[in-house]
Amino acid sequence: MLYAKWTALTTYTVSYNSNGSTGGTVPAAQTKAHGVALTLASNSGNLIRASYSFAGWNTTPEGDGANYAEGASYTADAAVILYGRWTQGSSTVTYNGNYHTGGTPPETQMKQQGENLTLASNTGNLTKAYHVFGGWNTQANGEGTDYAEGASYSLDAPLVLYAKWNYLVSYDANGGTRSASPASQTKLRNVDLTLADRGTMARTGYTFQGWYTTPYGAGGAAYSEAATYSANAPLTLYAQWQIITYYVSYNANEGTGISSPSSQVKLHDIHLTLASRGSMMRTGSAFSGWNTAANGSGTAYTEGGTYTANAAVTLYAQWTTGVFSIRVIGTTISGGGASSTEIAVCDSVGNNRSIISSVPLWFYGISDSIFTLYPAITTNSYFVVSWGGSTSSVTKTFDFRDISGAIINQVTLTATPDAIAKSSDADTTFYLFYYNGTSVIAMQRP
Repeated sequence: MLYAKWTALTTYTVSYNSNGSTGGTVPAAQTKAHGVALTLASNSGNLIRASYSFAGWNTTPEGDGANYAEGASYTADAAVILYGRWTQGSSTVTYNGNYHTGGTPPETQMKQQGENLTLASNTGNLTKAYHVFGGWNTQANGEGTDYAEGASYSLDAPLVLYAKWNYLVSYDANGGTRSASPASQTKLRNVDLTLADRGTMARTGYTFQGWYTTPYGAGGAAYSEAATYSANAPLTLYAQWQIITYYVSYNANEGTGISSPSSQVKLHDIHLTLASRGSMMRTGSAFSGWNTAANGSGTAYTEGGTYTANAAVTLYAQWTTGVFSIRVIGTTISGGGASSTEIAVCDSVGNNRSIISSVPLWFYGISDSIFTLYPAITTNSYFVVSWGGSTSSVTKTFDFRDISGAIINQVTLTATPDAIAKSSDADTTFYLFYYNGTSVIAMQRP
C-alpha cells in the first residue's frame, strides 16, 4: 500500500507600518501561503495623521513604491512591509481684481493641508486709475487681513483675496533734478502717511523749502519733508525752491577800532564787493587786505575787491609789520649843491634794488628828513639808503619806525669816504641794512 506524502506550503509575512501616524494602531501582521492570494488588511486600527488622509498602503515610506488599497489582494510570493500612505487635503485661494481697470488677476492656487502656500504677486499687472496696487486683502474694502505679494499663507481653509488699492502720492521736482525726485508713495485708507524728504533732489543755486500742492506755492497747502499726510485722496506735491545766500563775515584778527565790518550777504552766482577795513587798526601794523585764513595762508582779497565764490566765508584782516618810515639825521656837510636820497630793497650785497622811496633829502646845511616807505620793509629784508653828491666824512643816525611812527630801533653810523660803499655811479654812496622782524641791523658794506 502506498501513502500520500504531504509537504507544507512555504509562507510569507506581510507586516504593516503606520508611517508617521499621530494616532490609532497598525493592523497585525499576516501570513501569506505560497501561491495563495492574501486579502490585505484595512485601516482597522483607525490610523490618523494630522492634516492628512489615509489612502491605503505602499511598499515604501515615501509612497513611491507599489500602492495597495485596503482589502486588496496580495499575490506576490514574497514577504513585504506595507507602509501607511497619507495624502494631504487641499484648499483653493482665488484672486479678485476689485474693480481694476487694467490687467488680469492671478490664477487660482491650491493649498495643501499642513503646507504653507506662497501667495501670488501681481503677475497680471492689475491697475486702477489714480490708485496703486498694494497687495491683497481678505475684504474688498481693504479692512480685512492684509497679505503682501509673495507672502506665506498657512491656514488650511479656502481664501478669496481682493486687490488692495491705495491712494497715489506723487512728487514733482518743479525745476529741480527730476531724475532724483522722490518715488511716488501709496497711502492706505485711514492710515497716516509720512511724506518723503527730498533725497538727492537739488536745484543749482537754490535750497529746498518743502512741498506744496501747487507749483508756485500760492493758494496751495504746504507740507514739510517727512510731514504727515492724513487725507484719503490722491495727491501731487511740488518742490518749492529758494535762492541760496552766503554770509561773508569779517574778523579783525587782533585789530582794534570801533568794530570790524558788518557781515554781508552774497546771492548765488552774483558777485559781491567786499568791505573796506573801516576804522580797524592795529598798533605797529598796516592793514594789507583780507584773507580766508588768519595766518594769511588762504586766499587773499583786497579792500573793495570782488568775491565770486558761492560759499560762506570768514575773512580775516591781514596786518603787515615792518619799517614804514625812516628818519635820517645827518651831520651838516660843507659845500654846495643839492643832494637826493633813495631807499630801496635789495639782495644781501646791495644789488637788485627796487626803490621804495626817492625824494630830495636836503640842501647842504639841512640835516633832518623823514622818509615814508611804500611798500613797507618787511621781515628778513635787506635794504639800502643811498645818496649822491657827497664824498665828505659823514655821521648819520637812522630812526627806523613802525606804522604808528614809534621807533623800532636807532642806528648811528660814522664813515669816511673810503669806508662808504659805492655803487657803479662813483658819485653815489649807500648804507646797507637788514631787518629781522624786531630790529634793523647795519651790515658790512660791500
